Formats: sequence, C-alpha cells, structure tokens
Amino acid sequence: MEDITLPQNTPLFLRFSKSNGAFIPSYSAIPSSYPMKQPIEEVKDIDNFLKLLPSSLHQQITGYLEKNQNTKLIEVLIDIKKSALIKFSDIEVNTGLEISIEEAIAKLKQVLKSGPNEDVFSISNQCGIPESFHYVSCIRNRKSQVIGLTYHYEEHKGGCSNIIQDLVTGNNSILFIGPKGVGKTSILRDLCIQLT
Repeated sequence: MEDITLPQNTPLFLRFSKSNGAFIPSYSAIPSSYPMKQPIEEVKDIDNFLKLLPSSLHQQITGYLEKNQNTKLIEVLIDIKKSALIKFSDIEVNTGLEISIEEAIAKLKQVLKSGPNEDVFSISNQCGIPESFHYVSCIRNRKSQVIGLTYHYEEHKGGCSNIIQDLVTGNNSILFIGPKGVGKTSILRDLCIQLT
C-alpha cells in the first residue's frame, strides 16, 4: 500500500463506494469556504397572490396591509354560504362578502389558463401556482364538489438557511422534522437558491 500525502488545513470529503468497497473523494461535497451568508429578507409577492382572488377582496387586503405595515397576510378562506375570511398575522378579518365557490374557481382557472371542464386541484386537493410559493387547497363534500377554498400566501425568506450552513458544508445528511408552518420548506428553498 502506498502512502498518500494530504493537504493540510483543507477539508477532504470522502464517501464510501459500495461498488469497490473503498473510500473515494466526494466531488459533490460543498467546500466549507463556500459563501452562503445572506441577510434574511422576505420577498413580497402580494400582487401575484391578488391575481388568484376575486377582485372584490383586493381592496380589503391591500387596505389593511397599508395601514398595518408590520402585519403579514397568512391566508384567505372562501366557504360555501359563508362570508370570506382573511387571516393576517395579528387578526382575522370577516369581510362580510359572500363569494361563490364557482366564481373563485373560475378566477383560478383563468389565472392558471386551464380549460372549463378541467380540475385545477390535484389528488391531494391542492393547486400549486407556477412561479410562486403560493398554493390553494380545497375541501370537497361526499359528491367530490368543492365546498371551500383556502388561499395560502407564501413568501421567500432569503437567508433563512444560514442556520444549517455548517451541516451543509460538512457533507452531512439532513432530515427536517416539525409541524406545518415552522419553515422546513423555506429553509430548503433558500438553500437551493444559494447553491445555484
């Protein structure tokens, strides 16, 4: 066996190859000097979100956000035979507007450019919006008719993956566990953006 001289003060990433039973250099590893620090900032995307909603809700959402600069929009709920509800980070606003599910779905189909008889929701009753982080989920009755819609407002939070930088540069496997809405997907999205 021959001796190999390794460079000092330079991380060397090895991975085990099942094919030949030896450790080989891992060129896919991210060097620890990789610049990943980015300030945490939220990218507002309210205009694209409003395009999904019936126009009668636009003024109430933008009006409240203009008055309360530190408030964040969370989601909008439209249910059959109920007035629409707008959830902000600090309050829930009952709009007093009863919006028909058919009108809301027609607007969604218009934005997504889908056919009149085409179902915009997947088997999981969700609909992703292209080129954004927003999505719409629906509730169906026993006849598979849509009886409720929830429009989820999502923003890109740049720099939030800084908390796992040492794990990523260390060539480790990472498993995210946690309840909905704590930021698992946001961290992965930001990490992908920084690595591209």
